[in-house]
Amino acid sequence: MTLLAARRLRKTFVRADGGRVAALDGVSLDLAFEETFGLVGASGSGKTTLVRCLARLEEPDGGTVVFDGLDWLALRGRARRRASGRLQVVFQDPYASLNPTMKVSAIVEEPLVIQRQGGRAERRERACRMLGRVGLDPDLWGRFPESLSGGQRQRVAIARALVAGPKLLLADEPVTALDVPTRERILTLLAELRRELRLTTVLVGHDLDLARRFCDRIGVLYRGRIVELAGTEVLVSEAVHPYTRNLLAAAAMRPGEDLAVPPPPSGDPRLVGPGHWVLM
Repeated sequence: MTLLAARRLRKTFVRADGGRVAALDGVSLDLAFEETFGLVGASGSGKTTLVRCLARLEEPDGGTVVFDGLDWLALRGRARRRASGRLQVVFQDPYASLNPTMKVSAIVEEPLVIQRQGGRAERRERACRMLGRVGLDPDLWGRFPESLSGGQRQRVAIARALVAGPKLLLADEPVTALDVPTRERILTLLAELRRELRLTTVLVGHDLDLARRFCDRIGVLYRGRIVELAGTEVLVSEAVHPYTRNLLAAAAMRPGEDLAVPPPPSGDPRLVGPGHWVLM
């Protein structure tokens, strides 16, 4: 079953020189219930813009999104606030994504306040239980973000995103700003929580090998378009698009080697195998 269906999303930004750049150029995407979908591409490919449009932190210029049976982009006011708890985001930078004036327990409790879920005592109990689930000791709950490590801050961000019981979690490069050991622990935690809470997850990043380890399917984004989409093992072993092949080759490159830059994507996606789409 499909939880989210996005069709032909477009988003254009104006450059400083007055020109326009298409960050998203007709992106279409389906997400199944409880799957982990990897969205992979280099910086500037449109990954974060897509996340922000799906979360409605940016409004797309065109296209449609049906999420959990709702016309997602048409929601306004109270209906939008009620529905917003179903889709949550974990951002890349744990140092910028938390309110420095709020204590940890209040940060995690805030989505429950916004969603008007439970009374004061119930909200505090749920927040503290979720903080424990992400591996934070009780003596950290009354502290401010500035006194926490990067890994601890990202755990707080994950707890805040999950406390209201969302169906879809958008994780926008959630480990890029962390050291390697912490990165592994956070990714393992996300995988555990996905299974335990039956979440649909979008894991966004530039590392195709990381996506291979954690995702059921992968979509490759290049210059605002998904140029290849397939089940993980199929995409890794039978890549067709030059940009996907570049991402695979980059992991084995020697210093000083360069990869050819593929031309801008054009045309329409073609089905080249079961569930395997390529923009030709």
